[in-house]
Amino acid sequence: MTLAPYVGGRTISFVGSSPVTVPTLSAEWFWTVVFLAPLIWALLVVRLIRASRRKQLLTVATGLGVGLLLVALHIRYPTLALNAIDANFDRAYKFHDRWQLTSQGYFRTIPRSLAKSDTGTDISGFAGCYLRVDRIEFTSGGYAYLPGGVAAFDLHVFVGNEALFEATQMQESSAGVASISSANDLQEINRMLSPVAHIKVNGHATILVAKDDLRSDAGVVYSSVFDFGHGTGSATPKLFRMNRLERNDIDSRSTDAPKIQVAAWTRWGWPEGARPPAFTFDDFFVRVIGRKHCKPW
Repeated sequence: MTLAPYVGGRTISFVGSSPVTVPTLSAEWFWTVVFLAPLIWALLVVRLIRASRRKQLLTVATGLGVGLLLVALHIRYPTLALNAIDANFDRAYKFHDRWQLTSQGYFRTIPRSLAKSDTGTDISGFAGCYLRVDRIEFTSGGYAYLPGGVAAFDLHVFVGNEALFEATQMQESSAGVASISSANDLQEINRMLSPVAHIKVNGHATILVAKDDLRSDAGVVYSSVFDFGHGTGSATPKLFRMNRLERNDIDSRSTDAPKIQVAAWTRWGWPEGARPPAFTFDDFFVRVIGRKHCKPW
């Protein structure tokens, strides 16, 4: 157990024995184990060697000093803790918009703070904390118009605690659908495809939709899972390609809480003389799962 703050979750092999996986710790117990482990070992040593009272006090004082030193070490290098603690961050966020994506177009949502609920109230403080995102799940009901019988769109999720991309402006159509007019704006799509230093988590999937995937009313459920922890992903109706799964730990010790942004675009062609393919997304949900590690005070 005393190894958990340093190698928690890792498998260690010993000569002549089976591999052993060091257990991880809950975030609540992490700092307790870090501080008390050296003291417990010091007490155990003085009992085993039957040290004099003076040596006992000296050993216990040394254990306390080492405990404080280890606390400072973990504050300075939080990656050790993020490797060793259980997943303790699991939040779902609803984006209250309806988006229509047509060929040669794109949209980007307003960046959403991970610290606030759908009503704007604080649900999770990030001051003095680090966040490691292990998994992001996207789900949306909607509709699809596929004149060629099949089409695809690209879905992005971005997380960072600095400025993300600018949100696109919605223009209400007569049907009440928020549509985006951005034909031939390749520069903005290329920006989303290029690495950006302040974006710490970047997931990008291409999702394929065929007529057989639609209900009789052309309805469909879109979903995608970006599993950064295992380097895998999935999507429905069909994952055509997982293009990017990149993550870095997010430092919120002296900045605002992390934000998440969803974007989508398509450049899928269509038969001559037909309307372009279109995808409609209704009030989609994004679930973020990860590990949040905060200072002990």
